[in-house]
Amino acid sequence: MIPFRLPLQDFADPASHCLETREQAGRAVAAIAAIAIGNDPRRWVELDFSGIAGISPEFAEEFLRLADAAGTDIWLVPSHYGSPSTALIIALKDRLQRLRDKEWDRACGRCCGLKAGS
Repeated sequence: MIPFRLPLQDFADPASHCLETREQAGRAVAAIAAIAIGNDPRRWVELDFSGIAGISPEFAEEFLRLADAAGTDIWLVPSHYGSPSTALIIALKDRLQRLRDKEWDRACGRCCGLKAGS
């Protein structure tokens, strides 16, 4: 399966190449949600950080809050990132681990007849 690729530079400030505002985060998550419509809700999306010069804590918090509130299990997989993105990358990797654990619980439940989380 080829992942959907979302270049985050499309949402960055054109002059600074930074992701700084809650509005930018909202637009990025809306684009992810649009990808999910009509597709398997457990697809994964490659978040391409190429060209991003910085990420504010406000953007990162809002992005993660909105992504989690969307209620989908879309795996947001970071790529082409550097040190300006460190805090968000760590949070995305933690989110991926939670989704992997959740999927593992589901699979074990299906296999063994257990309810997830048992």
